[in-house]
Amino acid sequence: MTILIYFIQPIVFTYFLFIFFFVLMYNKAADKQITKEFTAPSPRSPSSQSSCTRKYTITPTDRLKLTSNLVKVFKDVAIGMKKSGKTKSFTIPARVFLNEQCVSLDYEDMLDWCFQREIRSSHMLILMMHLSEMVLKDGISGLYRFCDCTYLSPLRRVEKEDDRCDYLYRVFACNDGKNKYQLFFLPYIEDRDWMLVVICPWIALVQWLDPLGAQNEPPEFAQTIINRQSSNLARITERISQKQRRTLSLSGKKLSALANLQASRKVDIMLVAT
Repeated sequence: MTILIYFIQPIVFTYFLFIFFFVLMYNKAADKQITKEFTAPSPRSPSSQSSCTRKYTITPTDRLKLTSNLVKVFKDVAIGMKKSGKTKSFTIPARVFLNEQCVSLDYEDMLDWCFQREIRSSHMLILMMHLSEMVLKDGISGLYRFCDCTYLSPLRRVEKEDDRCDYLYRVFACNDGKNKYQLFFLPYIEDRDWMLVVICPWIALVQWLDPLGAQNEPPEFAQTIINRQSSNLARITERISQKQRRTLSLSGKKLSALANLQASRKVDIMLVAT
């Protein structure tokens, strides 16, 4: 019996040792397979296509995600402003209003932004509400807002390129040109970024305001469209009387929509697009 145990013991030990190494190698192979399954990139993942589909293809779902991120940012900012009592300032250069203006927004204004689903509409509603109160004190006769920025963007397909210029001409010619100090606000959006275009055709001012503070040049496509309709604006300026021309110090000069085009970056309000 002792001799039998003596011969069987090495065999049993070798058997269990073989099973141990087999299980160990199997677990390592399984770990490699799991790691491979989780780390292998999917050919249909958004990251693999984002570099080639974002330029001119912005779906409603994409815009909803962008707006949702902005809502979160504005809510956090509004809560912080309410606790600290601070306000955000939006400085309009003197080249636009003839004298520099500063608009202050408190936390309630920021909360108003939080419940707007369209970026361009929400920004314009808040800005127009405050700017209207301020410019009326300085004798500016009226403000006109148009938000159809697609006419200045390649995103909008038109039958004729002249339709873009005609659209601006019709907007600027409203009220038969009676409001010589009227300002036109255009939120220009392209590729998820936006600028605020302030146009006063009566004194040949075009102002680009970049809320993000980025060192970006005004969109070339939009500049081209505004420049092409300058000849149409000349027909409006011809209606201004000689007395009004002297008041504006523009006697005998032909106005151009891009005469004083300057990119302003003096904007302090926090508008973060994530």
